[in-house]
Amino acid sequence: MVANLSFVGRRQVHINFSISSLMRFRALKENETAGLVIMQALNHQLRLERSMENEKEVIRLIQCTSELNGYPFHANFTSKTRR
Repeated sequence: MVANLSFVGRRQVHINFSISSLMRFRALKENETAGLVIMQALNHQLRLERSMENEKEVIRLIQCTSELNGYPFHANFTSKTRR
């Protein structure tokens, strides 16, 4: 069960943009993360995350890309995600 899950989104309307954010967050457990996601599509995204790893606070930049074979709602759909 997720105790507190939040999302605030804004649709990108221009190809050139800048973003800023202020975040107050301290991870108490390994699986707690907060951050900023820039998502172009389901299979292309950048995530800037603040979390805990080996009992130390960390900031990670994660790039996710996927190779898609067809569309998710079609039969025989496959995908391979790289992080």
